[in-house]
Amino acid sequence: MNSKSIKYRGDIDPGLEIAASPKKALIEAIFNQVAALFTAGHSGPSQAGYRARRARAVQADINQDIVRSLPIEEKLRLGMYRFMD
Repeated sequence: MNSKSIKYRGDIDPGLEIAASPKKALIEAIFNQVAALFTAGHSGPSQAGYRARRARAVQADINQDIVRSLPIEEKLRLGMYRFMD
């Protein structure tokens, strides 16, 4: 049996900590920049498409409200038979 005890030192060599920090920060910065490129690249066009679809839907709703508010005689005169209530 081994009679030597294992001794643990709680302090960390400051030279190792300083040497590891810039590498870790550099890797994190590169990762964040790459992730931002992919995130911005995908969300921009999809958000623009969503805004365009939403604007068309709002415009269609406004136009439908105008048609719905017309009296039946006006709808008949204009030939809007499918919009009659």
